[in-house]
Amino acid sequence: MDPKLTNLRARVTPPPPEKTAVSVVELESTRPPTRRSVEALGPRTLLVRLEGLALNMDPFERLVLDGVVRSVRLDQGRTGGVLCRLELEFPVSSARPRIEVETGIPVVTRITLDRQPLREVLGGRRIAIDPGHGGRDAGARGPINLEERHVVLQIARRLAVHLEEAGAAVALTRRDDRFVEPHRRMLAAVTHRAQVLVSLHTLHEPPDSCQGMAVRFGAGVARAEAEAIARAIASSLRQRLGLPEHGVQAMHWPSAAATRVPVVQVEVPCIAHPLEEALLRSVVFKDRIAQAIRNALAAHWGAAHQSGGAAAAL
Repeated sequence: MDPKLTNLRARVTPPPPEKTAVSVVELESTRPPTRRSVEALGPRTLLVRLEGLALNMDPFERLVLDGVVRSVRLDQGRTGGVLCRLELEFPVSSARPRIEVETGIPVVTRITLDRQPLREVLGGRRIAIDPGHGGRDAGARGPINLEERHVVLQIARRLAVHLEEAGAAVALTRRDDRFVEPHRRMLAAVTHRAQVLVSLHTLHEPPDSCQGMAVRFGAGVARAEAEAIARAIASSLRQRLGLPEHGVQAMHWPSAAATRVPVVQVEVPCIAHPLEEALLRSVVFKDRIAQAIRNALAAHWGAAHQSGGAAAAL
């Protein structure tokens, strides 16, 4: 049988003790490549060539969006071999790509990328996360009794993990199922000296008119910053989830007008819609929401960092 490339995986490794996580793209094959090479095609585009292999599948592209790797595309080379094209969120040189081959069944060609660029953008940022409702305030309820208070708390916890992995200082307005007064939520953000308060809710209009997501921003002293962050989050959610997005709108948030903390309210998919309620039961789907918000904050604060020059030679 001719040597074939049979599978593609992308993941973030959990950090071992005293080390940091890395982004990993793994390519499985029946035999090792006869030759491998890595080159930068542009500031944020990496091409890995694996000679001596053929695709055991049609060419395809997969979105990764893990904060460092945007997407991976596999193609058959015109003169043979397999081409793996990685689009990154940061300059190739800053991700310090490394490639190694692990023999076995299957053979694994592992492409490892440093997540330090993400930590440089989010490291030291102070972020407050507000899971809406809680305790006696259950929020909206789905057609199969999924409750908003539980969904948003689970998303908040995942978002905190992703932000802390990138070095951000995170405060949650509640860490369990308890009721918190609106003014105390704002006070928690002010006390934390937060650069943004991300409030999490679900859409919950009647199911015949409710579908998708919405993002709102507090119309207070920090309105301009809040609106910019809200637009970044809306764009990231639309790209990551592929669901309808109902635009970005100003809103009234109790006590936000008097503070300089930007407030953004993210209303994730509609809990009243049967299909979207089912999605909100998925751990993977809720983690995608959290990743999308993390990516948006990184994009907002890292615009200058991400506009760096061409990648250095590898």
